[in-house]
Amino acid sequence: MQAGDCLLFNNSRMLHGRKYFDPSTGFRYLETAAVEWDYLRSLLNLKYLQHPAIEALSILNTHRYGVQSSY
Repeated sequence: MQAGDCLLFNNSRMLHGRKYFDPSTGFRYLETAAVEWDYLRSLLNLKYLQHPAIEALSILNTHRYGVQSSY
């Protein structure tokens, strides 16, 4: 990458991290992580059924395009 370049990530990525940029080498370390939404949603639903007092995060109970899920 050159100065002024931009790297875009897919919106389904949950987390990314980076360290400082060293202009003398042009090196920057980037790290990303992703989540399988169906697995996470299923896990949260199971925890909610086991412990009804725990409210699942509303964003995870909503389909990723904003349509309410069927569960």
